Amino acid sequence: MNKYELRIIAATGILLMSFLFAVLYAAYAKKIDVPACIPYNATFKEPRVKQVDDKTYEVYAVARNT
Repeated sequence: MNKYELRIIAATGILLMSFLFAVLYAAYAKKIDVPACIPYNATFKEPRVKQVDDKTYEVYAVARNT
């Protein structure tokens, strides 16, 4: 195996581990969570941002095919 191939494989491994670390850090240390999937109802007919408390907001986004 070429020395440049080994360097590229090592660099991609390090990059992959840094991405994994970033995801785990966001999930556990910063308590960042993935938004829940809410089934469709009449709430989503108009886009808006609703403040739940001081630090939490709910975003109602509407995707339309134009």
